[in-house]
Amino acid sequence: MHLSYSKIKTYLSCPLKFKFAYIDRIPQKPKTYFRFSHIIHATLSRYHFYKKKSLEDLLTFYDEAFRSSREKSERLYQEGKKILINFYHDFRDSIPYRVEKKFKVKIGPHILSGKIDRVDKVNGGYELIDYKVAKNILSLEEIRENLQLKIYSTGFYKLTKIVPLRAGFYYLRHREKFYTVPTEEDIHDTIKLIYSVAGKIRGGNFLPNEGKACKMCDYKDKCFSMRICEINSYLVI
Repeated sequence: MHLSYSKIKTYLSCPLKFKFAYIDRIPQKPKTYFRFSHIIHATLSRYHFYKKKSLEDLLTFYDEAFRSSREKSERLYQEGKKILINFYHDFRDSIPYRVEKKFKVKIGPHILSGKIDRVDKVNGGYELIDYKVAKNILSLEEIRENLQLKIYSTGFYKLTKIVPLRAGFYYLRHREKFYTVPTEEDIHDTIKLIYSVAGKIRGGNFLPNEGKACKMCDYKDKCFSMRICEINSYLVI
């Protein structure tokens, strides 16, 4: 079975949503936040790929990415421009070891794939960084338990046989980096989780998880759990 962070996260949040998205392949509605995040990531990816060093190059790539996305918001454009100018000043003297480091590794009979935004060499080891456009910063405990960082650390370990020294998020809006220190135990626990999720998917376990996120779900009109909730609400009224 081929799994990734996005697939595992979706399944853990709601198995039925996973089925709609990855088995039935029902498209989800495009969201402005994800479109904007994609523009920023695409800009940084191109900037790193061509090993450019000037702010003018970075902003040219941004203009091209923004126009090709057909995003029309002037507010978002200016917000993204500010983010990238700050990024340039923060990282212009820092050369990444790898950018958009892809991994596709075997976890027993399963395949785990992903892409790490940035890998830096630090203190004789490696630091994994994922760029975040989000406004809200996770707590240190949330970062310590973050599934994405655990998946990326596991993928990096399986690819290199090296446990990264650090794995964290660089919050582009805030210009701050927060990280956790992965351990071999974390990686073994993540591998167990991958086996568990794969086993449940193979077993056809797609019962919905009801929660606050249901109201914002793109599949709520197809979810039998949501329909039952609506009927019960109607009967109570």
